[in-house]
Amino acid sequence: MKANMDDRLTQAFSLFDAGRLEAAYVLYQQLLAEEAQLSKDQQWQLYMGLVYVLSAAKDYDGALQYAAKLLDMAQDDEDRHVALHQTAMVYRMRGQYLLALELLAQEREIISRTGNQPMKLAVNLYEVSLSALLEGDLPQAAATWPEAVIYAKAAGDAMTLGCVYRVKGQGAGRTGCFAPGCIGLAEGSYLFRAGRG
Repeated sequence: MKANMDDRLTQAFSLFDAGRLEAAYVLYQQLLAEEAQLSKDQQWQLYMGLVYVLSAAKDYDGALQYAAKLLDMAQDDEDRHVALHQTAMVYRMRGQYLLALELLAQEREIISRTGNQPMKLAVNLYEVSLSALLEGDLPQAAATWPEAVIYAKAAGDAMTLGCVYRVKGQGAGRTGCFAPGCIGLAEGSYLFRAGRG
C-alpha cells in the first residue's frame, strides 16, 4: 500500500514537472480523497505537490491553503524552512512581494541557525532577489544577487544558478544596463537548461 502511494505521488509530481497540470491535479485530488491512508511524509509530499500545481494554475488561494497545512505540520526547523519558502513563493507569484519578503526573512533566520547550507541560502536569496525586483526595490535585489550566485555555485546547482542569473539579467535590463542584462539572461538561460538535464 505504502509503495503504491509513493509511486502515485512520484507520478503526480512527474506530471507537474512535465507541464501536465490538469493530469497532475487529477492525480493529486485522487490522493487527497485517500488522505487518511497516507503517512505524514506522504501527506507532506501531497501538500507540496498541490502548492506547486495550484500556484502554476494561478489558484493562489488554494495553494495557500496547502502551504498553511505544511506550516501546521512542520515538526522541526527543516520542515518550517521548507514550508515558509513555499508560502513565500505563492505570495510572490500572487504579487504580494512584501509579504513574501517577510516570510523569506523568517526562513533566512532558520537557515542561519541550522548551518547556512549553500543550497538553502541560494534558493532563499533567489526568492529574495526576485521578490525585491518585482516590488521595485532594485537596490535590495542588486545587493542580493552576488551572494545568491556565490551560494548557488557553492551548491553546484546549475538550475538555481540559472534562475539567479535570469533575475540579475531582468534587473539589469530594468535599470537600462542592457548589455549586462542580456549577458545575465543568456547565462541564466544556458545554466537553467543545463540544470534541467
